[in-house]
Amino acid sequence: MKFLNILALFSGLAAARPALVDEPAEGPSGHEVQITGLAFAGSGCPAGTVSGQLSTDLTTLTLLYAEFVAQAGNGISPSNYRKNCQLNVKIRYPQGWQFSVFKADYRGYAQIPDGDTGTCKATYYFSGDSRQASCTLPAPT
Repeated sequence: MKFLNILALFSGLAAARPALVDEPAEGPSGHEVQITGLAFAGSGCPAGTVSGQLSTDLTTLTLLYAEFVAQAGNGISPSNYRKNCQLNVKIRYPQGWQFSVFKADYRGYAQIPDGDTGTCKATYYFSGDSRQASCTLPAPT
């Protein structure tokens, strides 16, 4: 029987950087930057299954996805072969500054039978621009 279980822990850092205008060299303090809303949608994050915490220095957002599990194999419904979760973060910050994903860590587990592979993909959208990162999870050798 072939199956794949993935539980993902996502944490991302948002970093301030100056726009191309005359601005002070230092970014805004953490108190000038606020996460004012989070919204989740997708088969990997049903309502009530995502928890989050903002670091005390207001630079790191850690998210835990309790139901982000994909499975494949005999007896598994095709609707469980892949899962997704779209996260929207609403941020308030001073005029003249912009934000980007500085770092993203993905942690979890996978049980992949010989001859199979698993894939984890992440896509980030900012002002219509999207970048995609992916990793391939080979079976153990």
